[in-house]
Amino acid sequence: MKYPADIPDYFKLAFPEGLKYDRKITFEDGGCATATVEMSLKGNTLMHKTNFQGGNFPIDGPVMQKRTLGWEPTSEKMTPCDGIIKGDTMMYLMVEGGKTLKCRYENNY
Repeated sequence: MKYPADIPDYFKLAFPEGLKYDRKITFEDGGCATATVEMSLKGNTLMHKTNFQGGNFPIDGPVMQKRTLGWEPTSEKMTPCDGIIKGDTMMYLMVEGGKTLKCRYENNY
């Protein structure tokens, strides 16, 4: 399938300078994670470098016990601020047994 010619391609528009973003994820059970992502285009190859670190997850919680089932659908609110775009999203991680784990995503693009 080819990308539609009449729709701007956000990723290609960000290149050759590339695209960088930082993400902080805070889980309602006290767990937290950070991610720094750098993407660039080298020839026709998309280069993607991610540094992801997490901590403070309860040992008996759904993340450490591998009882998560994926994310509920969501959308992100994005706001221009001081030359960057800030994103703020409340997401829900589905957990075995019909439960969810609330997570706040804070993104700087």
